[in-house]
Amino acid sequence: MDELASDLNELLHYETSSLMQFMGEATPYVSLAMAPAWKTVQAMVAQAADREGRLTGLLASQRWTARPGMHDPAVAGLQYSRLEALLPMLVKEATDNVATLERAIAHAAAHPDIAAALSILLDEHRAELTELEGFVVPAP
Repeated sequence: MDELASDLNELLHYETSSLMQFMGEATPYVSLAMAPAWKTVQAMVAQAADREGRLTGLLASQRWTARPGMHDPAVAGLQYSRLEALLPMLVKEATDNVATLERAIAHAAAHPDIAAALSILLDEHRAELTELEGFVVPAP
């Protein structure tokens, strides 16, 4: 498996087993002030399923094996956290994912169709990252 296949699987892992994806299965404590942030997170979770399908399709188009991930058991306890406490973790994950997308695009030089699809994903994730950053509550 080459670097691009590895990158695509890393991206697939994010879409299937990240803290963001876990937020679709568990509900943290959400104060009234954080309700708009929670609504945004829920919309992002819904988009992850679509991106999972697109990434799986890209892998299949090259006959590469898709390797979705499973949640880290440590994430399970985070459902009892306040959304305010989870937002910095979501921003960190999203930042790392943007870097993976940028690396994957560089590795996709010989696959212009994959590079174009990844560029669309990159735009989507950058927009989400900007939204998440806007909800982070500064520490007192």
